[in-house]
Amino acid sequence: MTENVIVKRYKYEEKTLKDFEAMPIRTYEFSALLDISDSPAFTKKEKDYLNRRIVVSIKTIKNPDVLRSVKGGKLPSYSPNAVKNAERNDGGQS
Repeated sequence: MTENVIVKRYKYEEKTLKDFEAMPIRTYEFSALLDISDSPAFTKKEKDYLNRRIVVSIKTIKNPDVLRSVKGGKLPSYSPNAVKNAERNDGGQS
């Protein structure tokens, strides 16, 4: 079973939530899909509205090393050179 991650900040409508735990489900290039079912930071109504899942930037996670054990668990490199190299390798096509 995967360890929970701690999200530094998440804004939902007018509400800003800070330092709450969530279970990582999947990682993407620069973000992660998190399960908030067991998180007391959200009300039951909010959890239902958000389908018990949220997507956050990896930069907003305090302990991103936990994401390595999740499906798609490759952590991105945020250096400017990595972005330039990715664009060069892509051939400028998106």
